[in-house]
Amino acid sequence: MKNIKGSRFGSGGLPPMQGVIPASATLHGDLEFSGGLWVDGHVRGDLRGREGQDPVLVINHDASIKGHLIADHIIVHGTVSGGIEARASLTLGPSARVRGGHIRYGEVSIAEGATVSGQMHCTALPGEAPAATEAPRRVTKVRSAG
Repeated sequence: MKNIKGSRFGSGGLPPMQGVIPASATLHGDLEFSGGLWVDGHVRGDLRGREGQDPVLVINHDASIKGHLIADHIIVHGTVSGGIEARASLTLGPSARVRGGHIRYGEVSIAEGATVSGQMHCTALPGEAPAATEAPRRVTKVRSAG
């Protein structure tokens, strides 16, 4: 299966993907999935991973989504126009472009070069207000604690 360097799944790569939306496809409408879903194509609708089944959603480099993404683990390398709800972890690769909407996550990893425009909110820290951004910001330096 395809590996995404720097994802939280380590050198072993991703778990098996049960579904693929190929680069040649454009999906109009909402899709609910179990397990893993790999998106190379274009989606005009919501993608929702079934809760309690540890779903993984990968938006590859040339993929584009206009809709809401919901899954336990979400990895974005393409373009998302809409909200994101990563119940456990959100990984934004260097080519990720996220525009508008609310972005909620348990843990987040943002690579240098990723662009995010919207409100980000860590759901793992109750009581924190979401931080609003007024314009897309390019991540130029990522610091690690410690």
